[in-house]
Amino acid sequence: MADENLSEPGVAVKGLQPGAGEHALTEPALDRLVDAAQTRVDDHAERRVLDPRAEEAAPEPLRLRPRLHPHRDLGHAVKMPRPSRDLRCACQAVPVPAPSDSLRDVYERRAEIEYPDPVDLPDPSVTLKFQRIIALVRDALPAASLLDAGCGDGRFLAGIARLPDRPPRLVGTDISARILETAARWAARDGFTAELVQANLEQLPFPDGEFDVVVCVQAIEHLLDPQAGLDELARVVRTGGRLILSTDSAAAIVSRIVNAPRAALVAALGRRGRNAHVSFPHRTFGLNEIPEMIERTGLVVAHRETFRFHVDGLNGPRIDRLLVRLDRAFSPHSVGDIVAVVATKPRPA
Repeated sequence: MADENLSEPGVAVKGLQPGAGEHALTEPALDRLVDAAQTRVDDHAERRVLDPRAEEAAPEPLRLRPRLHPHRDLGHAVKMPRPSRDLRCACQAVPVPAPSDSLRDVYERRAEIEYPDPVDLPDPSVTLKFQRIIALVRDALPAASLLDAGCGDGRFLAGIARLPDRPPRLVGTDISARILETAARWAARDGFTAELVQANLEQLPFPDGEFDVVVCVQAIEHLLDPQAGLDELARVVRTGGRLILSTDSAAAIVSRIVNAPRAALVAALGRRGRNAHVSFPHRTFGLNEIPEMIERTGLVVAHRETFRFHVDGLNGPRIDRLLVRLDRAFSPHSVGDIVAVVATKPRPA
């Protein structure tokens, strides 16, 4: 249902709060559903093997998470009663949580504290991340549709909207309704149209192949199940389309060396994390790890780069400009804080 209090002129905002509904299944369709449950068992508690013995063993209903399809109510999954011997039952649509759904309140608090209002677009002289991501998007245009998955306050949508051949359809998702409110106000202020949808990256509410370009900037590292998020990103890219993704690199050698003395002192004093407003998952990926995870989804990695150095405790325009100049002087390199990957979805052989 639409979240009315997020609406702004020129901005479509959608929430994912599915209601219950009944779905009648034919016997062949039910057989296919049962086969899928028996052969594709997830690690999460919501998925279990559908076995006749479950009639006696399982006190709770079996929960299955099917893939999303255009002809079904998006955001729904199937709840099955304990199966009878002939495996004939009625199926009721109910929402099935993805792992990171449990973090929704955490990201709502973070949005309220750290992203309450739209700000100015980042200055490329003091940060390379914004400039490099926009450049990678520009290389993927023209395109009819673009999804920014984990769009946050909407700054990358705003940057993309300023490109001369911007996609006619811009869509942004985030798990936080509060941060989408900021993104909606940003779009209204800058005068561009975007669809903003509250959604978990691990379970996107779009049909397969919905977007020509999918962008995901510094979001995958905050998921409880990053591979599930990558699977979803790959699923919604059309055949021949591109995924542009950035995340934190574990091979940030320059920043790690520069910050080692301070990090040791902070750890010795027990002050690590003291200044954090909100605690949330945050991991890094090996330089080859994230491309390998992306290729497990069936996409083909076409480009990889790293950028950004930082010095803890010395933030400021003068220091940031110096670091940007050093970064550009050494580029291309593989020792930056951030790794960016471009991957394509190949056409069937």
